[in-house]
Amino acid sequence: MSLLHPDRLFPADPEVRGIARRIFSEICALPILSPHGHTDPRWFAEDTPFPDPTALFLLPDHYILRMLYSQGIPMETLRGGANPKKAQEVWRIFAENYYLFRGTPTRLWLDYAFQELFDLQVRLNAETADLYWETISEHLADETFRPRALYERFQLEVIATTDNALDELEAHAAIRNSGWKGRVLPTLVQYEQLQKGVVNAISASWTGVDRSGVRAGAGIYLVRMRAGGRELHKRIVWLR
Repeated sequence: MSLLHPDRLFPADPEVRGIARRIFSEICALPILSPHGHTDPRWFAEDTPFPDPTALFLLPDHYILRMLYSQGIPMETLRGGANPKKAQEVWRIFAENYYLFRGTPTRLWLDYAFQELFDLQVRLNAETADLYWETISEHLADETFRPRALYERFQLEVIATTDNALDELEAHAAIRNSGWKGRVLPTLVQYEQLQKGVVNAISASWTGVDRSGVRAGAGIYLVRMRAGGRELHKRIVWLR
């Protein structure tokens, strides 16, 4: 049984669907430029095997965690999957509740990964949880499932990671210094800074006093900042 219909993302109208199929057939083999990859840059910096299915699919995905939490499963229980001794137990909880993801994009991309990468042809549920765990774990132990190998396999030309706004980007710097040719870009930092090896953020604050010493009233202000030969214009809201 296939988990996916080949036309799942195409329009329902037969004529339009035919056009979509022809367009897709011409572009499906092109390299991927991923502007929002939901990936951790440490994966590519360290290039170590993913520990287990829970560490790969569940713990990094806030969509999965939020759905399960919304159904009364404690976040402490889910986060406990980071402990290798509890990882399979948390996976079983996920499998038992996988039906909650019907009709969601999460279900769409998870089923794609399960079928296309791990050749799983049965639906994930309580009965198949251990089958999934064993099959995925076996694949993750293979060198071809390391992060950099998957980057090449998926024909990625560039991928943008999801970074904390306060992240100092050591992992991105490590990727650049490793000599690996993959392009992994931070989402929230100017790329020119990374090229120069600058990975620390610059912060600025305003006391609400203008250059003449007069305290500004509440409102929306246009701000101009200059630093290092660069100029930035922003709008800020000042509340008193």
